Amino acid sequence: MNVQEMSQVKADIESFATGLFGLQGEVLPMFHVVLPDEKSLVIMAPFSDLNEKELTAQKIGEIAREKKAQLVVFMCEAWMAHIPKGEAWDHANPIADHPDRIEALILAFDERSGSTVVSWPILRDEKGVGSLGERSESHQVSGRFVNNLLPVQ
Repeated sequence: MNVQEMSQVKADIESFATGLFGLQGEVLPMFHVVLPDEKSLVIMAPFSDLNEKELTAQKIGEIAREKKAQLVVFMCEAWMAHIPKGEAWDHANPIADHPDRIEALILAFDERSGSTVVSWPILRDEKGVGSLGERSESHQVSGRFVNNLLPVQ
């Protein structure tokens, strides 16, 4: 898959995620494993604890490597918090407990050339109905679903 085709696949997946949020008001955790022929395996991942997340990450990585995936995208709603540069996050305390957390729709793109996380804050009205805020993108990312699913070339 060339760079232009990869960009289009990524744009299509972003459109799918934001469209799904617009229709349903939520996005459940799922993976898109994009294969060399541009077909995708879509795998729902309704994990309930950290152990299930770790096992899911391991299994998705195995599938991606076995199928020679070109791209793995993880999408979900999650809590995010800005941690100032040079300050370490205490992983014993969930981000859900951080006083300055925000709810966001997150897409983690894991490619052989590196990883990118795209996110939109979820803005809720007084009735709890959500809409998406401004898109942001980061290449300085870490986590169980990025930088470890595909071998870097």
